[in-house]
Amino acid sequence: MLKLTKTLIHHDLIAKIYFDPEWDEFVAKFRCGGTPLEGCDYHTDDRDDAIDTAKFEMDRYATRQR
Repeated sequence: MLKLTKTLIHHDLIAKIYFDPEWDEFVAKFRCGGTPLEGCDYHTDDRDDAIDTAKFEMDRYATRQR
């Protein structure tokens, strides 16, 4: 069962960082306007990496929307 460890919000884009104890990894999952962004999950064994990558992807998305 996934355990939520962090939520990041930028306008209508949301990234949630989960820990998956079964795989001993962190997963960043993204939603835009309430809709899951399929195929965009990011998996890593490092929590800070998951958070930094989610922030980077959210900034990149915001830049494209301008």
